This record gives sequence, C-alpha cells and structure tokens, in this order.
Amino acid sequence: MNLTEHFALDELIVTSDRNGIDNAPDAAQLERLKYTARGAEHIRLILGVPIIVLSGLRVLELNVVKGGAMTAEVLRQVGRETRIDAVRDACIQRLRDGEFGEHISQHCRGEAIDWIAPKFGTPLECCKAIEASDVRFDQLIYEITWCHTSFIADNVPRHEVLTIRRGQRAVSGLVA
Repeated sequence: MNLTEHFALDELIVTSDRNGIDNAPDAAQLERLKYTARGAEHIRLILGVPIIVLSGLRVLELNVVKGGAMTAEVLRQVGRETRIDAVRDACIQRLRDGEFGEHISQHCRGEAIDWIAPKFGTPLECCKAIEASDVRFDQLIYEITWCHTSFIADNVPRHEVLTIRRGQRAVSGLVA
C-alpha cells in the first residue's frame, strides 16, 4: 500500500529487528503515518535524492525492546546499572498500566522516521539542509549515524533541533 508517491506503508513500518512483535499500525497510527510520509516526501524534494527509512512506526512493545524513548525514561528512574531485561519488563508492565503519558516515543504514534540519504551526504549535512529548509518538522535530531525527523498534524510543530549521542543527553542544535 502506497502512502505517497515514493513511500509505501511497508517502508514506514520496517525496523531492523522486530523480535517477533507485530508492528502493524492501528487506524490512528495509519493516518499519522500518511502525514509522516508526506513530510518524508518534502525531505526528499528538498534533498533532491531518495531517502532510506531505517525505522518508522514502532508499536509500544517494540519500542521498549529497541530501547526507545520510554526505555530511556525508565532508565533515568531506576538507574543505569539495572539489567536491560529488567528495564524491558518494567517498561512492558508500565505500558500495560498506561503510565507512560508524554514519554511515548513519536515512533509509537507513527509520527517519526529515522533515515539517511547517502546520495546527498552525511547525516549532519542532511540535517543542516532540512534545518535550513521550509520543512514543517516537529523535531529534527542528528543522531550521528542517522537523522530522526518527526511530524505532527494535530499541533503546531515545535521545530526543535537537537543532537543526541548514544549514552548522552540531547543538546540543542546541530553539533558536529
């Protein structure tokens, strides 16, 4: 199923390792994925080359297993020395209890993609081009080996630009 001219649903629900978890979108996630695909089209237009989506939608349980934003929140609360399987179990229990609120990753809602565009340049070069463009993103995050971009249809986008290095807190702006 094509969401836009260049982006298919399968492309926006792919992730490197699903751990046997069904990553099919519900109706609300599908609508947000359509909006995200339109944002990805705009990125493609600005860069003038195809973009490769590394990760799009990640249902809640998959996001926990992949170490997404919710897992990071639990790590802050329980301490980094905790075994990852204990963190995963704690996250899954909190998911079942509906306790994550604002800490749910935009990937879980179908509002974000992680991507690269090697025919354009490095992730930093890509992020700089998108930051300087008219793309209406909510967040643009330079994550060193890829770009994270999120789009929200039902709110005014924050146009927040960050850099995140693994194991470190996010910093404002694009930092080489």
